[in-house]
Amino acid sequence: MGFAYSSDRKEVINYLVDKDVDFVVIPSTGWGQIYNYLIPAVQEYIDRFEQAYFLDNPPTYILKFDKVRGKIE
Repeated sequence: MGFAYSSDRKEVINYLVDKDVDFVVIPSTGWGQIYNYLIPAVQEYIDRFEQAYFLDNPPTYILKFDKVRGKIE
């Protein structure tokens, strides 16, 4: 599943809520969209994420997303 390619961080989070996302994967290697859109949204709304797993090779974070809190107005 993807995520919203938007510089509006609220839109990225709301997309995850709309799509009923449970986990977000953030690899150390990947597309520019992850670094341009997803990571800034996670950083701004870090209270909605909890580290579930970390894989060493390649370094990859798997974050549990708190979708229950709903959309950001």
